[in-house]
Formats: sequence, structure tokens, C-alpha cells
Amino acid sequence: MKFIGIDVHKRIFTVCVLDDNEKVIGEIIDSPTNEKGLDDFIEQYPPEDCRIVFENLGRAHFVFHYLWDRGYAVDVAHTGHGCMKEIANSNFKTDRIDAYKLALVCKDIWTGRKFIRRSHLSKDDVMRMKGLVRIHNECTNIRDEMYLRIMEYMNLHNIPEHPRYKDVKGRKYSQYLLDMKDPALTVMVNMMCSAI
Repeated sequence: MKFIGIDVHKRIFTVCVLDDNEKVIGEIIDSPTNEKGLDDFIEQYPPEDCRIVFENLGRAHFVFHYLWDRGYAVDVAHTGHGCMKEIANSNFKTDRIDAYKLALVCKDIWTGRKFIRRSHLSKDDVMRMKGLVRIHNECTNIRDEMYLRIMEYMNLHNIPEHPRYKDVKGRKYSQYLLDMKDPALTVMVNMMCSAI
């Protein structure tokens, strides 16, 4: 059995391959994190006798689904758990060392020597939906924060409220505030309107 640790980054990845005796039997250094780089990797290591682990960082989502769809036994280690923190907090770090440590974690997981918390990586369409929800939540927070700052600014600078409209977040009220040509107020209103 081959136990493989992959140190995945945005543009490159590094691989360390261990045998059953924890001897390094293969390495791939700084391969591009794209289909070509992964194809070069899987040409050397067919899925039948491989177990793979990497952290949920960088392009882990892409790498996981690429390997999983090709029949590899892949686990994605949760970055905040146990020895993952030890890897992150190590004084001496290189991609090769991290890949080696991840290969040891791989053996720990697959032989049952240690429990390592795993990350669940959803399918692409679910991840895109989650991304939209996060953006929506962030925009809502920005909008609400700017609303409060605008109200505070208006109170501190004795800016009169609109005589007719009550909702500062509304288009006509926002235009009323923009027409005042106050630089700080303009920035806050634009941020609020952009986040709606």
C-alpha cells in the first residue's frame, strides 16, 4: 500500500509517497495544481494501491473531486484538528516536509493508529450555492453596518432627515443623502447601496 500526502497550494502541489514501512518511495515537487499536473501524478500512482490525504486549503476542493472521480481513496484532513495544527505551527516548514507529514497522517488514518477529523467537500454546484449564500450574508452585514453609521453620522452632523421618506436604505432617501455632496456620507451611502 502507498500512503500519499499532498501539500496543495493555489498554483502548485507537492507529493510525498510512503510505503508500509514509512520509507519515502516517491516525490513530486512543485507540480501545477491543474488537470495536467494531476494527470502526471496519477500516471505514476494508480488508484488500486494508494491512499491519499491533504489538508482543506488552497484548491483542495478541485483536487479532491478530480482524484475522487478517478477512483482514488482520498481524505481531506480538517486543518484545525490535532496533528494538523502541529504541522501548521512547525518552526521549520517546507512543502516537502509538509507533504511527508501528511503522508504519515495518511498512514495514521488508514491503519487506524490515530483519529483525524476529516472535512466534507460538497459537489461544485453545492459549493457555488454556499458561496452565494456567504456573499449575501456579508452584503447584508455591510448594508446594516453602513445604515447604522449613516444614522450616527447624520445625528453627529445635524443632517436633517428626509421630510417625506423614512427608509434610509430606500433609493429616494439615498439619493437625497448623495445630493448633499458630503464626502464621508457619499462613501457610506454608496457602500450601503452596493451591498443591497
